[in-house]
Amino acid sequence: MAASAQRAAKSRKSGRLHYYRRILSAYLTNRKSHLSFWHETPEVNPTADWTGVGEYFMPFATKADYAAQLDPDGVPMLDYHGQIGV
Repeated sequence: MAASAQRAAKSRKSGRLHYYRRILSAYLTNRKSHLSFWHETPEVNPTADWTGVGEYFMPFATKADYAAQLDPDGVPMLDYHGQIGV
């Protein structure tokens, strides 16, 4: 196997290992993870129109008040614990 192919294979293994470590950490530990941003307590949006197109059935008020780092345009920057994001 050529040296460049060996490096590519090692890089893929490293990336896969990091992915599994991140996923297992998010689901199997009590440590706060990047997933907490995506999960919100279900709540009914009282102004949602259930008969047609309109507002979503959940208000996502917690996401609207997200208290974390934002980029210069106000977009939340999520912490993926060292690889991407904050």
